[in-house]
Amino acid sequence: MRELHLKPRLQIWVCINERSHEELPSCVKQRGEEVIAALQQELTQRPVSQRSGVWINRSLCQGSCHPGGVSLVVEPGGRRFQAVNVTDAKKVWDEIL
Repeated sequence: MRELHLKPRLQIWVCINERSHEELPSCVKQRGEEVIAALQQELTQRPVSQRSGVWINRSLCQGSCHPGGVSLVVEPGGRRFQAVNVTDAKKVWDEIL
């Protein structure tokens, strides 16, 4: 084993949790993977200086389920977004970059 010293400048954690019950919405059913793809696509449109050191990651439940879309967290800073859908990718980047 060896330790890696990779430190992203910015990480976005997008929920892709799938629930087996219907009490709360499931982010996988709210198209979490499609939101990730939209965020990645929008990031490629940004200048290299903005996209360098940015990681987009999958996560399980973040505890802020919403039927209007997925939840995501931006680190550092702990900014949380709820009800994010595919068409919000540009707005997310405009908010955090």
